[in-house]
Amino acid sequence: MNTLTIAILAAGLSSRYGAPKYLVPVGPDGESLLDYAVYDALASGFGSVGLVVRRVTENDMRRRFETRFGRGVPVSYVRQELWPLPGGHQSPSERMKPWGTGHAALRLVELAPGPFAVANGDDFYGRSSYSLLAASLAAEPEAPIFHLIGFQLDTTLSEHGGVSRAVCEMDQDGRLVGLEEVLGIETSEEGALLGRTVDGKRRIVQPDALVSMGLWGFTPAVFPLLETRFARFLEQHGEDPKREFLLSDAIGDMVRSGDAEVYVHRAEEPWFGMTFREDRDRVAAHIAELVEQGEYPESLRHAMRPPDLPSEAPTEGEISEYPPE
Repeated sequence: MNTLTIAILAAGLSSRYGAPKYLVPVGPDGESLLDYAVYDALASGFGSVGLVVRRVTENDMRRRFETRFGRGVPVSYVRQELWPLPGGHQSPSERMKPWGTGHAALRLVELAPGPFAVANGDDFYGRSSYSLLAASLAAEPEAPIFHLIGFQLDTTLSEHGGVSRAVCEMDQDGRLVGLEEVLGIETSEEGALLGRTVDGKRRIVQPDALVSMGLWGFTPAVFPLLETRFARFLEQHGEDPKREFLLSDAIGDMVRSGDAEVYVHRAEEPWFGMTFREDRDRVAAHIAELVEQGEYPESLRHAMRPPDLPSEAPTEGEISEYPPE
């Protein structure tokens, strides 16, 4: 039995975009980026799907998944909520957003008994990226040896505004040495890629630098390491209603402390996604091109769902803009 799980993070509020990006239709039959992530992962060696959701979205997500893929795709759901928290910590009353990608990954302890990958529901990584992770995870089913798919920075930018990226530093063997979060990266008037560090310092980044776009491969050994760091995060920042426990920060700390090894694999296909609403047309055009080339079927639901199960493709107007809890 294939125990590889693809875990897709779909609990974010997408506040900048204005609607859940992972449900925005971009394919010819109303497919979202989340749908393509599921399709690519299952075609690349993953045997089950785990979705990290919020309470207010869970029922809609269950209905949507069953409508699109039927009951033949093994899927589990886990909620990312503001509470309960370990160590008796309380969520600040002003806090509206989830605790971040590191906390979302920690919630997967409930549904990932073996090696698993973590992907963002609003990113398109390419099928070869999932295949690379599946092969890497099969070789290290239990050890604290993890994997990251790195994408070339200049292929991950948006022409509609600055983007934040975790820039990878690696040794000669491809092992991750450090991750630096660089905010607001965009092309300067001089043509350089310019951003700022988390403490506000100006930072020039090379166009060919590899960056994390949130596609990771883990073994269950990651969970106690994440638990320790989340507890430390709550001690230091638990009263801050906006601070997030980021997966990239947690993994970077594991690498620096020697608790884990992470190998960075260069992506073979370009990433694309939607940071801003204006990015949607470009994403839809890219997917239409892939469909025309025969890389994807014209309808994922017809390709994966039993033919006798009726469904209706969602339109953008049917996408809920979920209110904060």
